[in-house]
Amino acid sequence: MAARSSKYKVLVTDYVWPSTGPERAVLARIGAEVVEAPDSSEDTLTSLAEEADGIMTCFAQVTPRVVYAARKCVVISRYGVGVDNIAVHTATEERIIITYVPDYCVDEVSDHVMALLLAWNRQIEFYICPSNRYMNWRCAPPGPPRMCCKAGCRSFWSIPRFCPAHGSRFPEISSSPHLSLTGRLQLSVRPPT
Repeated sequence: MAARSSKYKVLVTDYVWPSTGPERAVLARIGAEVVEAPDSSEDTLTSLAEEADGIMTCFAQVTPRVVYAARKCVVISRYGVGVDNIAVHTATEERIIITYVPDYCVDEVSDHVMALLLAWNRQIEFYICPSNRYMNWRCAPPGPPRMCCKAGCRSFWSIPRFCPAHGSRFPEISSSPHLSLTGRLQLSVRPPT
């Protein structure tokens, strides 16, 4: 068996930016080699995970099969806010730490939320690429502003909590089973009606 050329291997399942140069520079300081997956299929990731000490993922599905294959892995790190693409339960069983970036793109997404709410309010039609399955919207015919409607950011996580800071006239409507009435009052938000 050939000796490993680096102390650690970190699998990057996928990314949407020009390169993994910053990751390589930071991880080189601890003797880690970055291994980029050529595709994000489960078979490819399962094969590459066998030698991984860590996994960094953007949108690829890190399934139970991938996690079980990562016998040496100690951490799976998500390049974003959520971890719904990671088999968290399986990783927990395998004692693998899961990390994420809780404030990733909060400013950018809250700007986008406000732009969409304002466009909706004024019934502004805009072009959405039909190939984007998440934004296959139909626009209503132009009309007067929806002044009689109640609109807000429904949730209680980073994005909706940040939207009112953008000078919105839309209220924040909380929706979390973990937030008490006292917590809502302290944060000046109200429950959905």
